[in-house]
Amino acid sequence: MSTASTPINVSAPLELSWDTENATSEYYIYMHFSEVVKLKANQSRSLNITINGKQEYGPFTPKYSHTLTVFSKSNLEIAHKHDILISKIENSTLPPIINAFEIYSRNWEGDPCLPRAYSWAGLNCSYDSIKPSRVTTLNLSSSGLVGVISTNISNLVMLQYLDLSNNSLTGSVPDFLSQLQFLRVLNLEKNQLTGTVPTGLIEKSKNNSLLLSVDANLNVCGLGSCKNKNNVVLPIVASVVGLLILSLIVAAVLWGHRRKQKDENKESLESIQRQFTFADLIRITNNFERILGKGGFGNVYHGYINDTQVAVKVLSLSSAQGYQQFQAEASKYLTEKSDVYSFGIVLSKIITGRPVIERSHENTHISQWVRIMLDKGDIQNIVDPRLHGDFNANSAWKAIEIAMVCVFSTSTKRPPMSEVVVKLKECLSLTSELAEREDESNYSVEMVTSVLTIKM
Repeated sequence: MSTASTPINVSAPLELSWDTENATSEYYIYMHFSEVVKLKANQSRSLNITINGKQEYGPFTPKYSHTLTVFSKSNLEIAHKHDILISKIENSTLPPIINAFEIYSRNWEGDPCLPRAYSWAGLNCSYDSIKPSRVTTLNLSSSGLVGVISTNISNLVMLQYLDLSNNSLTGSVPDFLSQLQFLRVLNLEKNQLTGTVPTGLIEKSKNNSLLLSVDANLNVCGLGSCKNKNNVVLPIVASVVGLLILSLIVAAVLWGHRRKQKDENKESLESIQRQFTFADLIRITNNFERILGKGGFGNVYHGYINDTQVAVKVLSLSSAQGYQQFQAEASKYLTEKSDVYSFGIVLSKIITGRPVIERSHENTHISQWVRIMLDKGDIQNIVDPRLHGDFNANSAWKAIEIAMVCVFSTSTKRPPMSEVVVKLKECLSLTSELAEREDESNYSVEMVTSVLTIKM
């Protein structure tokens, strides 16, 4: 702090700027000021700070032999580029200065827990009047982490909640995580982890003392056994080989048969089997603009596929063809998968506050409407408007995704109810943790200062 930077042009401001590789990255700034010379009676230095075109702090006067630290309690506004101007006020005789400048992608500077109002983002701490503060929650989800899971986490002996999901972590799940005796939630989803989950973590998960998530990794043997997975390979390979041989025999017979046929009409139409999403049907029919006819099971609409005219029949959800789930129930062939489907519909209705079938919009089913909104990334308009936006977006995303998995048209793709319960508990845990964090922290965008005395 015994030196400082000034602009080449004494009348110009000091300009600090940087480009961001990711426009959604969050940054926290710390600027340190200290007058390095004793000013004469006719000299003055007063400064203003402008960040991204907005004056955030000033005017202020750096003091000799004192450090003035200007920092933000919250992250800068999201942008592709950030510009900071430090300029002198009109009647200042000396140019602007800055002694030190720090940029953090998180507000991680100083003690992680203290002062309590300025604890680091992404973690919670325990506060006791006798014992020192300890980190109890660590959320590093979507933080761009790479490499193996750091052994430094083992030093957080009071850790209860650890979220490392949606990163690029590699290697195996370390055994030291099972040694964290207070750990209650461990989320390792959506990484590139491999190998077997440590036995200690599996045992804790089985006795319900730990909520463990390892889905969407490269090759992690989760709560099952790697040996069981390997045992499945041989039957699958044998089945595929047998099916391939049978297909070759059938193809040879058909080819020989067709060689003997003389088809005079070489321009016969080919039947193409293809599945379309509801969004595709909206585009093909121009939002169901033209009705060709109405049948007992639904309307027939005019449309185009690659400049070819087509007729699109939309089956009514109340018909036997359009809603086979009810057919299964009527025939009393009920399975866990049908229960999961029904639960997904109920969960969608609870989250959105909408009826299952919207009669005013071509009998649109709630699952179709939700998928369209999910494609748009519009979670605010999916959740029940009666909440007035007062909900946790991450928890809402996870809950509605669970509902959509439950209503897959193919029953084999629906998860078991036990997995649905685990996922919903994660949503509840996430909401509870974030609620506690909001109670303990008081973030604001105002710039604050702290004054420290230093020796020159």
